[in-house]
Amino acid sequence: MSSQYFVLKTAPEKRFDEELQEKMETALTQLHANTGLFFDYLCSEELDSSVNRFFWIEVKSEEAILKLVDDASIPVIYLIVKAKCQENIELISSCITQFISIYSLEQLQHKAIKEMNINPKSILLLALGTSIEFEPISAQIFSDAFKSSNSTTRCAAAEALGLVQWPELMVDLKRAAESDSDADVREMAAVSLEACESLIKVKSDVDLKN
Repeated sequence: MSSQYFVLKTAPEKRFDEELQEKMETALTQLHANTGLFFDYLCSEELDSSVNRFFWIEVKSEEAILKLVDDASIPVIYLIVKAKCQENIELISSCITQFISIYSLEQLQHKAIKEMNINPKSILLLALGTSIEFEPISAQIFSDAFKSSNSTTRCAAAEALGLVQWPELMVDLKRAAESDSDADVREMAAVSLEACESLIKVKSDVDLKN
């Protein structure tokens, strides 16, 4: 299945409440009317005190899933749309975003460039909202964040690369893990580097089997 992430435009203190739930249900009702796709609420899951996840599944085909994540630790609310093809993702998301405001990739990039040193969490928002495949503008922003004199910004950059897991940026992670002046940055870079290396190994094993 293909998947795409959408970062919601919400105030930092905003959580997934009744108002947002009503907007989501209205969007899914309209989606059903427009396309025949019927999403039913499946369940919620509390990962810890900061992160809650909510799931909807397309009941007719079971070939599309919506997962809304409320992560108070960043803070951010984002939607993951999974479907059998990119065309279906665009069909679903185009309807939902008529009722729920999201950041465009360009807005997230601009926000990260402008705010990375005063609000390092903006780098994490970009990591969540950028494309799954390597994207050069976002990649340059992450690389620039590693050059910041602010260690919190560099730490956010290291965490962001653990989210996107682009092999093209592993050199930045390796450099940070080995030689950054801040211990927290080195530790975060090492964790993200391990995640990237694990993903590459999994993909390599799959390729060998095929």
